[in-house]
Amino acid sequence: MAVTPRKDLVDVLKKIPLFYNLSLRDIRRMLGICASKTFDKEEIICAGGARSDEMYILIGGELAILTVEGMRVAMIVPVTTVGEMGFITGHPRSATVEAIEPSNVLVIQKENFDSLINSSSHLKTQIYQNIIGSLSDKLVKDNIRIRDYTVEKKRYDNHIEEQNRKFDIALELLEEKGLERSAAESLIDAKLKENAARILLVEGEADSRNLLSNYLTAYQVIEASNS
Repeated sequence: MAVTPRKDLVDVLKKIPLFYNLSLRDIRRMLGICASKTFDKEEIICAGGARSDEMYILIGGELAILTVEGMRVAMIVPVTTVGEMGFITGHPRSATVEAIEPSNVLVIQKENFDSLINSSSHLKTQIYQNIIGSLSDKLVKDNIRIRDYTVEKKRYDNHIEEQNRKFDIALELLEEKGLERSAAESLIDAKLKENAARILLVEGEADSRNLLSNYLTAYQVIEASNS
């Protein structure tokens, strides 16, 4: 169903980075090529690997980004665009997106979008400036995350190295007391497991529980489904 350019929807689009600094006329023209659609809970909005021939604007509800294994790795809340990068570049979808509750979106077809921005050099220039700005912001944020991760990983690696040195010294002392190294290692492993924190892992899908459990080897994992 085509969207009537209501004032509330005009105000919504003005808040979206892709449409920053567009004139009121251009915002209304953009709304004129939008179609309104509602997705039910757990309905797929777009599938990884599919053609990026639609862009979505989430105006109500909540969406999730899924890995190839079907695990939810990120949530999307209003108001924001979904699938815009592949839509602009022509690359296939990089991930699957599903509704985790009934969600209202505006859908823009690529053919209509390209026709619209190609009809106005000013509009096209502004849209691409906004895309460059969004990508620049994303790169800056990614660089900050990489820096923080590198610092934290270095700190963690140093901690592990120190703990390994202490562990080796403890084994040497036990060997001096007449306890074989393999026996000492077994006793230490058993004590560590005994003192490990317990985690209750609640997940309805058995495959997902197994996958998560494999990443929690430092804990005593108690598994349960949510059914």
